[in-house]
Amino acid sequence: MKPSQVFLRQSETNVDVMRGFIDYVDFGLDGNQFLHNVGVAARPSGSVLAELLLDRQAAYFRNSDKKIDQSSKIQVYTSCLKQLADVVSKLAAPIMKRLETEPWCLGY
Repeated sequence: MKPSQVFLRQSETNVDVMRGFIDYVDFGLDGNQFLHNVGVAARPSGSVLAELLLDRQAAYFRNSDKKIDQSSKIQVYTSCLKQLADVVSKLAAPIMKRLETEPWCLGY
């Protein structure tokens, strides 16, 4: 896992539903402050979110956790798609090319 693909857990973040798609850490107040100071973000940027959608969405839905239903995962996924839609015009050409040419978008 790339350090740029790990994020600081916020109190409202439901990490169980997002596990395997967007990974969050929580090392307490001091640990999180240190991680923030060295560049760990609270949420993914648009380009990182696009990479996560491209690289992880298939495995995210394929892995079954009996405690988490598919509808919860779909809510997380559609929320990410909405976030991506807000920033898609600002993405760099290489990530746009991947979005245009690779199979990644779940349809339902």
